[in-house]
Amino acid sequence: MNRHPVPGSHSLPEPAAVRLDPALVRGGLIVGQEGREPLVLRLFRARPTRIGLFASGYVAALLGYRALAMGARVVVVTARQPSWSALVRAAPVGPAWVNLVPPDSPVPPAGTMLRPVLVIDDVGPVAKPRREAGPWQAVVTLRPYLTPQAVDPLRGHDLLVMQRMAAEAVGPVRAAFGLPADAAQWLPRMPDGTVALAERGRLRFVNLTPTQVEQMAFGPPTRDE
Repeated sequence: MNRHPVPGSHSLPEPAAVRLDPALVRGGLIVGQEGREPLVLRLFRARPTRIGLFASGYVAALLGYRALAMGARVVVVTARQPSWSALVRAAPVGPAWVNLVPPDSPVPPAGTMLRPVLVIDDVGPVAKPRREAGPWQAVVTLRPYLTPQAVDPLRGHDLLVMQRMAAEAVGPVRAAFGLPADAAQWLPRMPDGTVALAERGRLRFVNLTPTQVEQMAFGPPTRDE
């Protein structure tokens, strides 16, 4: 889908090294490109990281695949196992890498610094997100769209990752996270291959820029489920 291009950065004017947890630092998961620079997310820490992902399954699978490259185990909690077949095929062979488990499954064991765990909670549009997590785990709660009604429960997340959203959701999100108005106006206008990362008071736009191998595995970026 053709959209107006999104400027490279809408973060508040602060030094690049100053970030809320989860910090954007050297050595971590590369989310994509912010302008000409890679944007790196410190996804795994000694305490859990909680991320709200409001995007297509494509974005979740791409982030899961990039977590595998960090040596992470990926656990997908889902009732839609066929939707995750591309990630399973792209992963190294063996159950130690990607596991698809049904809803209400036990919480995966805590990870370690050398073997962290990414839990993708494919909860659907109305189900309650998983709240338990352990050290060296990151829990990504996946929903297709961010609605005004879903804003308040998100205050406990460390980070929001969002694809293009409906215009009526912009006001509540901006108020809940103190986002700058000039940045928030772009949230309903992002191209399919762009995501917004929101921390309190900060909003950044990142191009996913899938590699050739990632495009072979998952295709081009899409906003559709």
